Amino acid sequence: MAKKRGRKKKAQEIQRRELPGGFWHQIGAVLMIAISVILVAAWFGQGGVALNVAQDFLLKTIGYTTFLLPFILIYLAVMIFRADDNRLDPSVWIASFLMILWFSGIFGISSHGLTEAHGGFVGTFLNNFMLKMVAGGIAYFVYVILILITALFMYAETPAALFRRIGAIFKTSKNDEDVDNAKVMRRSAKKDLLSDDEAEARPGKVNVVNHAEDAEKEDKKHGLLTKVTNKAEEAKEDESQALTVVNTQDWKMPSIDLLARHTNKADPGDPQKVAEIIRETFGEFGIDVTVGDAIVGPSVTQYRVTPPAGVKISRITSMSEELTSALGVGGSGVVRIAPVPNERRIIGVEVPNIKAATVGLREIMTTSNWRNLAANKQMAFALGRDNDGNTVVLDLADMPHLLVAGTTGSGKSVTIHSMLISLMYHNSPADLRLILIDPKHLEFGLYDDIPHLLTPVVEDVKSTLSVLKWAIDQMEYRLKEMRDYGVQNIADYNSKLAAEQNASPSNDSSENSEGETNKPQKFPYIIIAFDELQDFIKAKPGGREIETMLARLAAKARAAGIILVIATQYPKADIITTAIKANIPSRIVMKVVEQTQSRVALDRPGAEKLIGNGDLLYMTRKMPAPRRAQSAFVSNGEIEKVVKFLRSQGEPQYVKEILTQQVQVSGAGASMGGFDGGAGSGSNDDHRQAAEIAVQYQKISTTLLQRKMHIGFGRAASIIDDLEDMGIVSPPPGGNKAREVLISSMDEYDERNPQ
Repeated sequence: MAKKRGRKKKAQEIQRRELPGGFWHQIGAVLMIAISVILVAAWFGQGGVALNVAQDFLLKTIGYTTFLLPFILIYLAVMIFRADDNRLDPSVWIASFLMILWFSGIFGISSHGLTEAHGGFVGTFLNNFMLKMVAGGIAYFVYVILILITALFMYAETPAALFRRIGAIFKTSKNDEDVDNAKVMRRSAKKDLLSDDEAEARPGKVNVVNHAEDAEKEDKKHGLLTKVTNKAEEAKEDESQALTVVNTQDWKMPSIDLLARHTNKADPGDPQKVAEIIRETFGEFGIDVTVGDAIVGPSVTQYRVTPPAGVKISRITSMSEELTSALGVGGSGVVRIAPVPNERRIIGVEVPNIKAATVGLREIMTTSNWRNLAANKQMAFALGRDNDGNTVVLDLADMPHLLVAGTTGSGKSVTIHSMLISLMYHNSPADLRLILIDPKHLEFGLYDDIPHLLTPVVEDVKSTLSVLKWAIDQMEYRLKEMRDYGVQNIADYNSKLAAEQNASPSNDSSENSEGETNKPQKFPYIIIAFDELQDFIKAKPGGREIETMLARLAAKARAAGIILVIATQYPKADIITTAIKANIPSRIVMKVVEQTQSRVALDRPGAEKLIGNGDLLYMTRKMPAPRRAQSAFVSNGEIEKVVKFLRSQGEPQYVKEILTQQVQVSGAGASMGGFDGGAGSGSNDDHRQAAEIAVQYQKISTTLLQRKMHIGFGRAASIIDDLEDMGIVSPPPGGNKAREVLISSMDEYDERNPQ
């Protein structure tokens, strides 16, 4: 039996073995270099019979091009190694093949019609057509042009760049260098001395800036890859604690090849024409503005406008509807006008692009910004690109909680998917655990049975209450452990614990009677993600308790490493209540229906003018004003590939107690499975203690219960409401007056609420 288990385990290990990304492409490149060396050896008669036969075949096929073939193969091999995913575009292979054809043709011209064809039968075939149409000299010229075009295509160079390089070779004169330097200095001086008045008076041709293309070229230039340190290999975790039971010593992070490339570019239309319409529209209202740069972003192009002195900014920002009508972009969105951050008296007029760019998650995760943040911040996640073309990557642990709002089709779910996938790309289950709450089981159902989950995807109010009750208990336990360790947050706790364990690796860990180790364990981060919060807040019974527990977690859970990600498509005041918003300063808001929803979600207008499809405003607690960005896109197919890879490394280790917590629910009546009925149950000690206080003082208020029972306002208010449902206290009399107590002794309490 033991032997069978051993064989099964070994078979699973063999099955799970996967090669690194780009392995076979690199092997192919090595073989190409080896073939090149062998072909060169055959030139000197050192290859043996087989290579001599191969060389004769090549000479008959492509002629003297045989001697160029090793150099072409080496070039392709080098390009494979330099490519970010070791994969060449098919057009490069086609260009290499064409280069062989053109050289065979040019070598074959001199021997055309002779017995020995210098271009092989390929050159003879090409020249049968070429020399019938043009003379030999022209044919040489045509082949040279074709070779030049193909070479420029392979090197991704323009003809102008080639001519500049050739000119630089012959440009060695000191006088020429002095002339160039003088030109540069004159241009620089002219730019520096140009006054603001001259700039405004100058008939403006808008300078179109596309930072996204510049950033993409820079990343390709440096060949940046996502190589995040595998934390699971650096720190071997114990298997004794419930939250770190997954063995991640051999955990492998997903390959970037699981994510697809998205290369759709933004089309801003005619920026010069749009800038002219902006000037004319403001001019019709007596405002003579200057239009500066046009910054092409993924979704919108921002035209930077400078109003004349003495014009209030509010006059500029109030003309959104006029510009929307003048530009005729009502079908694709609304022109949004807002001050440009960190710029003095510059207003950004954001016009929707004719065609929006697709910002793929893969493109974000192959940038230097992502690589640097993910290597240093455990909870780094990819958000997208802003209007300036900068990669937006944020630290979820620094937020510390996140509110995501947006109407249907705004891209809210895709944004959450990108966040979760990017987090799991550099966190093993020992570092990050997830609790996903989705009433429809549509969005989060994709993540069923991944090792990062603490529970199956939660769908109902009963299980949600149990999850939040467990999270509060876990938060209190972690905070107590941190106080005992003399630290203030989870990062310091894990660092101090790792330092102690490294200092004394042979330290004995005693076990209790149940076989569990008493040795302190690392705390993984826990993300509790809600999709469609409104379905839970509006639930009766249970909605009020969910709101109370969310507010408590938002207030205290940050230091304990428990993070809330709350999403809703109805950002209204009765859904995102003040109690929830107070401790969630970080927001990601997509397009909403009306301005009031934008004010609830973002504390200011603006989100109602977004385009949708990932166009968003984001704000963290360190930002004075929100910024616009385009969310990273990840398709369901990409998610399924990543999830399949994660599942292949092990099964989820669910913690059963998370879904079996007893929670008091006011107005529930009879018991509802995992939590007690509140009104009339009389089983909660807090309610009995509150009743004793009420009988003693013959009055009751939330302030009194807070002071006597050492509880928070939300809990005190909930208890008083429950006592009202039980008939113990009167309804609120209005104002700040205390409620009347309807019983005079605890015997009456017991009579009304039998145990």
